[in-house]
Amino acid sequence: MAYTNEIIDALAPPKPGESKTGADSGPVATFKKWYDEAKTSLADWQKEALEDSNFYHGGKGQWDKEDIDVLKAEKRPVLSINRIKPTIDLQKGIEIRSRTDIDARPRGSEDGGIADAITSGFKYVQDQNNADHKISDVFFDGLKCGIGWIEVCTNDDPTEEEIAINYVSWKNVGWDPHAREILLDDARYMFKEKWVDLDVAQATWPDKSEELRAGMDSARAEGSTHTRVKPDQYASSEGLKWCDTLRDRVLLVQMYYKKPELSIFLKLKNGDAVEVTEEKLKAQPAIVAHPAVIKVIKRPVDKIYSCIFTGGTILEAEAPLQEKHNRYPLIPFICYLDEDGKPYGMTRNMKDPQREINKNRSQYSHIITTRRVFFESGALKDPLGAKKEISRPDAWIELQVGALTNKRFEFSQDVAVAREHFEIMREAKQELQEVSGAVEEQMGQQTNARSGIAIEARQRQGATVNTEPFDNLRLTKRRMGELMLALMRQHWTYEKVIRITDDQTGADKFVTFNQNGQNMIAQGRFDIVVADHPETETTRNWMSKTLMDFATRQPPEIGLAMVQTALEMSDVPNKDKVMQRIKEAQEKQDKLTQQKILAEAINKEKPAKREKAAPEQPKAMGPAEPGISAEEALKKILAGETWGAVTEIKDSTVEKAAEFIKAPKPPPGGDTPEKKKSPTTA
Repeated sequence: MAYTNEIIDALAPPKPGESKTGADSGPVATFKKWYDEAKTSLADWQKEALEDSNFYHGGKGQWDKEDIDVLKAEKRPVLSINRIKPTIDLQKGIEIRSRTDIDARPRGSEDGGIADAITSGFKYVQDQNNADHKISDVFFDGLKCGIGWIEVCTNDDPTEEEIAINYVSWKNVGWDPHAREILLDDARYMFKEKWVDLDVAQATWPDKSEELRAGMDSARAEGSTHTRVKPDQYASSEGLKWCDTLRDRVLLVQMYYKKPELSIFLKLKNGDAVEVTEEKLKAQPAIVAHPAVIKVIKRPVDKIYSCIFTGGTILEAEAPLQEKHNRYPLIPFICYLDEDGKPYGMTRNMKDPQREINKNRSQYSHIITTRRVFFESGALKDPLGAKKEISRPDAWIELQVGALTNKRFEFSQDVAVAREHFEIMREAKQELQEVSGAVEEQMGQQTNARSGIAIEARQRQGATVNTEPFDNLRLTKRRMGELMLALMRQHWTYEKVIRITDDQTGADKFVTFNQNGQNMIAQGRFDIVVADHPETETTRNWMSKTLMDFATRQPPEIGLAMVQTALEMSDVPNKDKVMQRIKEAQEKQDKLTQQKILAEAINKEKPAKREKAAPEQPKAMGPAEPGISAEEALKKILAGETWGAVTEIKDSTVEKAAEFIKAPKPPPGGDTPEKKKSPTTA
């Protein structure tokens, strides 16, 4: 966006010594003007957001003070049946149980290892700051009031981690009322305020000690005592006061704002834009001729500045933001935005049904517990005593003779009117559920849905209605990752060792940055992403169960893969270990299958062994066939031809076979000539 000189002059804060508004002069006049603008423009929104928060907490916060006074005067009950709190708590619980991680993804093929180390660094920074709980608090503020704030900045405490993640109350932050983007990137300014004891402020800025004391004395002399009923309330009908004379406190404001400056950038082939100063370009003009430089861009860009002031005193002069990312360190989470760019939460549309529930419940209870009595003068013996007895369930009232028969005494209740109030209240409950998108099945309540499929379908429907807040939270967390990466590169310039908990094993994992050329955090280009998760636990469970059921009807090789996918989508405890066991079992089964296939292939290559035929009774061997020599008979046997009882020859029995043919012997079991000659015994 190119600015003309006139626009630049108009947008830039006044220089020291200039005075553009009021009695204050210099930059503080502009800062106070912005501060007053935000206070005035956001005052109505702040009042309604505070009411939204009170409706969540319930009790008398769901009633107007005028209505409470009327009900108390009429001795009617002031009841609050809080239906908003469980609805908001449901969404908060879903966020807690489906927390997402902030990851770094490499843009280059060689940056994968560094990206994994940066992801570990994100986890370490968040663990050191209890960021998960702070993010949940920010999300909770957005659900109730429409906006929550988290700050990623440099830690001022030298004994702690250099990068700080802070939760900031929505009541203590203001911003440009003309901003419209979901992360308020188009805001000209934003600020945070804080009440600090005077002695603490004087110790922090000793050079401003006298000015701070003079401001307190002036406020005390004027009698402008800051109220302590709601000391941090955003705005009130009274004028703004900077001092609390009851406790000696001062209101500090840290203002972040954009200031356009003419800058020079070198556009590189890899997509990066490197900013260079005009002095460096004059000293090294050949840098523009580098092969990696595509073009030189000179244009005004917005730079983030910061200052701290109280009243008319500037405690820290305006200066460029010490963080090098050039973004606002305050990151908003906005639940919804209306047409005027004002945030609102889930509570806003539930307030009217909640009011209707409370008022009809109070009226219904009043009608049920009261009686209407009509009587003629003289019908009661003791009218005052009867008045006390009528409200009792065991009333004992004495009437004059003939009062009942002559209908001089009548006792009744508006049951029909009470029933109408009850029906209106029941309809309001249904409307509150419809506008919130939270169905009873998500809250575990009993409904008319009987089948599991019907219950799961309604749970998914409720999860889909409330998708936008979770999507906006992903934008907030992505911006957190961008700022954390910039601060890691700015502060982790030394060899730094961090310890995190391994997600897979639960054991300690150590990661070292900037060691011997490894994990050089200043190198590489990365994209910041928020880990993908199905939108709700209910949806994941439904998809997991569906896949698991489908896997039982598939072949084993397909079913096992589907079971693994179903486990990844489920919330089974230690599912990583379960999946590892399944993977090991699958590898073992695959190995056995390969061995079986290999064995079958080897067996097919081997010659099949001949089955031993049933022994036949060999015929008696006679003399050699006439005209065939022993050598020729041996060749025929070796060729596989049958010769008498000999059908198979082994190498070691060739000579014996030849001798057998030359001198045949009788078949087994036959008598040899030698046996006949030998004497036998009976």
